[in-house]
Amino acid sequence: MKRRIIVVLITTAVSMALFTYFQARSGQLQIGARTGDLPEYSDPRKAIKIGVGREFIIVLESNPATGYSWQLAQALDKNVLKVVEIKHSAKKTNLIGAGGKDLWTLQGLQPVETQITFEYMRSWEKDVPPVKRSIFTIRIQK
Repeated sequence: MKRRIIVVLITTAVSMALFTYFQARSGQLQIGARTGDLPEYSDPRKAIKIGVGREFIIVLESNPATGYSWQLAQALDKNVLKVVEIKHSAKKTNLIGAGGKDLWTLQGLQPVETQITFEYMRSWEKDVPPVKRSIFTIRIQK
């Protein structure tokens, strides 16, 4: 039992480290503390309406202990949307390996309608389709 717990803890740590490394390397991650009440969106069926310059959060269910993480399917147009912060919020439980939520804080930069596609996958697995895909429509307004 102890060995299984250690394996889960090491897998979680390695997964989060790889996720952070690859996001930072691609220029999509800026680590820092966010404060304030930002609007949160988790339903990709509903369009997100946000003003230019405003920040918002996309919430995605995740479990880094499995090695899976949410990634952007394509790089964002840096003139339209900016990734401000990505963080994981674990469920409040005593269960090891329990899931939680990934919180993507984004900022709208220009008045336009665009889409963001997130894919839930293991970053090191090549030629393997994502196990989940979520497409959000963003309407950035003046």
